[in-house]
Amino acid sequence: MSKQIAKSPEVLLKEAKIKELQALLKKRQTTLKSLKTRLKNMQTDISEISRRTQTEVYDRMVKMDTLRKEVANLAKQLKKVKGMSEEDKEQLQIMAEELMAEDLFGEGEEAFHKYREERENPKFDFDENYRAKMKDVFEEFRVKPAEKEQKDIRKVFIKLSNKFHPDRAKSEKEEKTFHSMMLQINEAYQSGDIQVLLELERLYFSEDLDLNEVKELTVDVLQKEIDRLEKEVEFIDSQVNRTSDEIGNLRSSDLGSMLSGVKKAERHGGGMDAMTEGFDEAIVMLERLKEGFEDSIKIGALSPILQEILMGQVGGMFDDGLFDGVDDDEFDEEDMNAFMEMLSGGGFQGNAGFGGTVKNPKFKVGSSVCVKKSVKSEVMPGLNMKDWEGRVVNTHISIGGKEVYEVEFDSVTLGQIPLKNLREAIYEMEVFDEHDFSANELEKSKPRDKEQDTLIAYRTLLHTYSWDHVEDAKQRKRLQKILLKKPEKTDIENWEAYLIRNLKFPFEAVGKGCLVDGLPEAEYVTIESLLGYNKEVGLIVGGDFDGQKISYPMFDLTTETESDKLYEVLDDYYEWAFMNFDI
Repeated sequence: MSKQIAKSPEVLLKEAKIKELQALLKKRQTTLKSLKTRLKNMQTDISEISRRTQTEVYDRMVKMDTLRKEVANLAKQLKKVKGMSEEDKEQLQIMAEELMAEDLFGEGEEAFHKYREERENPKFDFDENYRAKMKDVFEEFRVKPAEKEQKDIRKVFIKLSNKFHPDRAKSEKEEKTFHSMMLQINEAYQSGDIQVLLELERLYFSEDLDLNEVKELTVDVLQKEIDRLEKEVEFIDSQVNRTSDEIGNLRSSDLGSMLSGVKKAERHGGGMDAMTEGFDEAIVMLERLKEGFEDSIKIGALSPILQEILMGQVGGMFDDGLFDGVDDDEFDEEDMNAFMEMLSGGGFQGNAGFGGTVKNPKFKVGSSVCVKKSVKSEVMPGLNMKDWEGRVVNTHISIGGKEVYEVEFDSVTLGQIPLKNLREAIYEMEVFDEHDFSANELEKSKPRDKEQDTLIAYRTLLHTYSWDHVEDAKQRKRLQKILLKKPEKTDIENWEAYLIRNLKFPFEAVGKGCLVDGLPEAEYVTIESLLGYNKEVGLIVGGDFDGQKISYPMFDLTTETESDKLYEVLDDYYEWAFMNFDI
């Protein structure tokens, strides 16, 4: 008789429950890891933009501010220059006065001078100030654990602290190890990272129960393991929800809007690099203006440089502010104000701008092109895009005045992207099917496929590798099959078709408890129909809750049992929605 047959029904049930909880815990841990990575990446990107604003942008603004004051002082000296007409002097004086106007940096003028005064204080420590400022910024969006959860976290913290307090070390080497451990423990506790604390607790105080190695498993031992796993799943679920909320808070904030805007602008020739380029061009013009004033004072007459400026041969930049002469759609006053707020440590409002379409493009929208030069991909580092082909889908003028062509790669090119680079781009949620190029990097080519072929190739690659993080291989295959049923269709169209085939209305469901003002967790609701789609929360269903008709996001629904087809359908949809909405 086998050991399996000799086991009691109660033991078998508890062993099955343990395996189920272990699989669930592993899945939740993977989800949490993905969320923490996403949050960390957002914070890193925002920090980098902030640092660049407070260094590269600030340095250029100081340079411009210094130059305009120098020009204004030179303008005063011109009054004494003989041989120059009064009309010329008057025009130059007006130009200098405009430079000293309070709107050179838009409404951010005041923020700039306030920050400059702070920076020029001898006691100012940039690195220390920057770290403190960014810590305060992200602290605002943190979602703290509930009181009960905080108490449970503290219990684990105290348990670990007692073990690794440096005073308990028996040697100098052990003291250093304990000190390092305490730093890790404290950081996890302060940030509410229960996952790290639990991993340390498991590593140093207990081990997962291996059902295949333990010879005698009593009901009590099994139940104790079930209780531990259920508690750990509860902990991780709570941190998943908190991390997801924190991502949502950050994404919907001014900083989140700033990050989205900068990333979008970068794909269209704008963003931080374009802004610093714009400043550099403005500095060159100011330096040229200063040189013109100095030459005029030296020769006692209007210099050729100033003659060009007064005749309008050098683009004006003083009529309406810093970037007059650049397409108004590229970088407006709101964008400048937003950078000023970032400079002074505030939020960022609005998106980084990018220009309008090219009036007479070398390559028309819809035309096929080939990359004729070696150009490195921005989203797949190190990958050379020479000889890649595709179609021009948009054109615009960068903040530096250059023509930019947005190219969508064709199906042949997409099929040639190395798998490693493709997986990394999809994991980082980067746009891998298009890139911006300058006119001199492209040449005309003949189309190799149809636009629908490109769409199908892109969606096939996207959904073949977007679900690598899903531990359950069967669920991973189901998601791929659902979303690629008709790859020329959108995700929502494929989901609607799938749900119509697999959902039998009406059906009973319970709330998952994802939404603050949503259905209470495990509360029953009768779902009667599929109502439609909302871009903020996905598919909406209609039903009856406690005698009242409601419309409700489908991602927040599940079933009490995890063994039926309905649970599988709702869980698959939740996995997709989790990656596409702020859940």
